[in-house]
Formats: sequence, C-alpha cells, structure tokens
Amino acid sequence: MVERHKYMVRMFNVLGSPVNISASVIPLCIILFLIIRSGLRVELHVQLAFPFLVMLTLMFHEFGHVVAAKIFGIQVKSVQLNCLGGATEIDIYSVTPGKRLFVSSAGLLVNMLLVVLLYIFSYTDKYLVLDLFMMINLVFLVLNLLPIIPMDGGLILESVLSLFIRRTATVSMVLLAGYLVATVVFKLFNLVTIGEVLFFVVVIKSYEKQEINRVKLQSQGAAAD
Repeated sequence: MVERHKYMVRMFNVLGSPVNISASVIPLCIILFLIIRSGLRVELHVQLAFPFLVMLTLMFHEFGHVVAAKIFGIQVKSVQLNCLGGATEIDIYSVTPGKRLFVSSAGLLVNMLLVVLLYIFSYTDKYLVLDLFMMINLVFLVLNLLPIIPMDGGLILESVLSLFIRRTATVSMVLLAGYLVATVVFKLFNLVTIGEVLFFVVVIKSYEKQEINRVKLQSQGAAAD
C-alpha cells in the first residue's frame, strides 16, 4: 500500500521499517539516463536500465544497514531514497562503537557481495546489464569507503576511533580527514577553486558543530539514565 507523506511516498516496508521514496528521484533518473546516453555508446535497453540499476544499488545498500541494525535490536525509523542518494534513519550514536562499526559496514558488505556474485554470473549475460550493475556497485563501494562524514567510510573510521578516543574528538578528526581527502580529490580533477574550498569549510564546520552537540546531548541523556 502506498502512503503519501510530505515530500515522500511510502512504498513498502522492510523488516518492519518503511521505505520512503522522494519525488526527486524522477529528475535524478532522467539525468542519469542522459549522462550514460551521451557518455557511452551502448544499446538503448542498457541506457534505460542504468538509472534503475543505480536506484537498486542504493536500495540493496540501505537494506544492508537495516538488517544489521535489526540484528542488534536497533530501531530503524525509515529508509529514504532521494536525489542525493539513500539514507537509513538510525540513531547510530546511541549504540556502542562496535555495533556502530558493524551497522555502518553492512551496506558496503552488501555491495561487495553483489560485485562478487555479478562478476561470477556476468559471463552469462549477453545484454551487458549484469556488467553494468556490477560496475555501479563497485563505484558505489569505492566512493563510500572515502573517510567523509556522513558517508559510510567516515562513519566506519569514526566508530574505530571511538573505541580508543572520546566521541567529540573523533568527530573532529574524521571531519578533518574528510576535508583533506576531498581537497586531494578536487585537486586531482582540477576542481579546486577558492570559492569551493571556502564553501566546503563552511559545510564541514557546520556539520562538525551539529555532530558534537548531538554527541554531547546523547552523552548527557545516557548519564541521566
């Protein structure tokens, strides 16, 4: 049953958690189709499949987070898919760093498993759809390994550091690492300008302040309990 929410459409449930899809995925799919149509000389059915395979990759990735959270009894509020990607609403900072590490890694493990399975069976696919699906998962896996919050790589690094260092310090360290990695990437692709760097610093500092405040509030709440 489809339920409409503000800016979202609730499509179905996964392990009791609602999956909400934003209307913004429609222009995203159109843009993805135009990108592959102009960039690769492949058959039309492959071009049409590309945006749907991207969304399917996002869904499998987020479902990995959901399954991992359910294993530890962590409440999952919802799964959201929008023009910026996917997000699983979990109070990730209310659990121990070890559990947080497992939940943050679960989505990447799903993508890794899909890459292996698709590689094994891709030789049977004469339409190149499985090859394309495998490459999408591989790219998604590599990008999400970057140590940039709120991507999985940043959350994984923050979880590992939290095993040894207080959380307020780990957030700042991971955000700094993410800034350095993003700067290097921008430099490699000649994307660095003064305006972009300043904008990135503002975004990072804003996110850092929000994360530190949230960690402090949750720590105070845990102490009160």
